[in-house]
Amino acid sequence: MLRVLLAKDLRRVWRNPLPALINIALPLCITGLIGLAFGGKGENELEKIKFAVVDEDQSFLSKMLRGAMTQGDGGEHLAPVFVDRATALQKINNNEIGGALIIPTNFTHDYFKGRDGVKLELIKNPAQSIQPAALEELAATAVAILNGLS
Repeated sequence: MLRVLLAKDLRRVWRNPLPALINIALPLCITGLIGLAFGGKGENELEKIKFAVVDEDQSFLSKMLRGAMTQGDGGEHLAPVFVDRATALQKINNNEIGGALIIPTNFTHDYFKGRDGVKLELIKNPAQSIQPAALEELAATAVAILNGLS
C-alpha cells in the first residue's frame, strides 16, 4: 500500500516538478535572507549590550553585583557603564544605551533583613527593542538568583 502511494506521488512530481522545487527553495532563500540580515559581522560576534548601572547603595553586595557584570562571559557580552541616575537617564534619552539598572539605597540592608519589597529598578530605552529585552531577562535572572540565595 505504501509503495503504491509513494509511486503515485513520485509520478506526480516527475510530471510537474515546479511545486516540489519551490518547497525546497523557499526555506533555503529564507535562511539566506536571515543570514544576510543578521550575519556579516567579523568572527560571528554579536554586539555587546550597552547599559548603565546606577549604584545608589554603595555596599558590599552592590559592588559584588557590579563586579559580576564584567567577569567571565558577562564581560564578553555586556558593556556596563557605571554612572549616576541623571547621567543614565541622559544616555537613555540620547539613545546611547539600552537601559539602566538601578540598585536602590538600602538594597543590601533590606535584602539581608529579609524584608518584602526589595527591588532592583530597570529603566528600558523605548527607542530600542532587542537590548532592553535582553536587559529585562538579565535583571530577572539576577532577581531569581538573589531570591534563591535568600
